[in-house]
Amino acid sequence: MRPKESYDGAIPSGNSVAMNNLVRLGRLTGRTSFTDRADGVASAFSHQLQVAPSAHSHLVAGVQAAAGPSLEIVIAGTPGEPDTVALLDVVRREYLPNSALLLVAGGEHGETIRALAPYVAHHAPVDGKAAAYVCRNFACERPTTDPDRLRATILDAIGKENG
Repeated sequence: MRPKESYDGAIPSGNSVAMNNLVRLGRLTGRTSFTDRADGVASAFSHQLQVAPSAHSHLVAGVQAAAGPSLEIVIAGTPGEPDTVALLDVVRREYLPNSALLLVAGGEHGETIRALAPYVAHHAPVDGKAAAYVCRNFACERPTTDPDRLRATILDAIGKENG
């Protein structure tokens, strides 16, 4: 029998990395099978986390990410186009550690993303312009094409003062 390593040292344990990756995949795709598996990792090591949380810092971060609110931001537009870049720049300026950012383009790339993350199936540009959808727990607000409005929506979603 092989022991399951849970302690995080200078290099996080494989189980901690797996948990964080499963949480992230769940947020990116909207598939609960990933988050269910992440919950299984947390359950398997719950006793160790209670006894010595400081020895499991990366695993604690995964538990925190899994337990916290979900924020997904979907940009529907053409990569490299000024309107798409402007919306992506707004998202990239904020510190959003537990969020998922998806770029849904047209054509084959967009179909691949839609197959991997079915919750973005109907996310599309608006009136020929790149559009941003800010979603919490996969429930999306109305799309915006305005970078300033996107910033305000993101700040509201993460609980910061607009300004």
